[in-house]
Amino acid sequence: EDANMLKIYSASLPVDIDSLMKMFEGGLLERKVMAKSGCLSFITTPWEELKPDTYERQLSYKFNHDVSIFGGQVMSTQRKSPLEDEQGWVVNEVMALQDIPFSDHFRVHLRYNLQTLATETCRCDVYLGILWLKDCKFRQRITKNINEKFAHRLKNIFEIAKKKILSENDHSFQQCY
Repeated sequence: EDANMLKIYSASLPVDIDSLMKMFEGGLLERKVMAKSGCLSFITTPWEELKPDTYERQLSYKFNHDVSIFGGQVMSTQRKSPLEDEQGWVVNEVMALQDIPFSDHFRVHLRYNLQTLATETCRCDVYLGILWLKDCKFRQRITKNINEKFAHRLKNIFEIAKKKILSENDHSFQQCY
């Protein structure tokens, strides 16, 4: 539920929404960004239409030890649909972490709101929630750690994506002249 989700990342990015959405297409941009941000063995399935304007895909990858001292693996489901005003997308992600202490006690839920602000600018807000499946005496500590790690990780991911998109656009522009 929205009430249980905390905004952990928010930025206006100097890129258009179509370029930013390539971060969720399983293509070269997404693979490069995920590799550079510490994700190993990154695999995605193609988007499948669940119903009109709603698509779903699966992802899996491993964290390198710089991202998590435990390493660990991520199994994730993403679902995307256009925003009501059709000026962007919402991508909901549910992550199951494996090979990390107490990871069987919770699931991480991310919601990416990606919205066009102007021709070459979009807004990116990311919310995080944790669904607890089992009680745990370390719940508060784990929650704090997840919020901090994901806030840092998402900032890093979107900075890398922005740089890659802008350098790609500069390269394309230079080829025209």
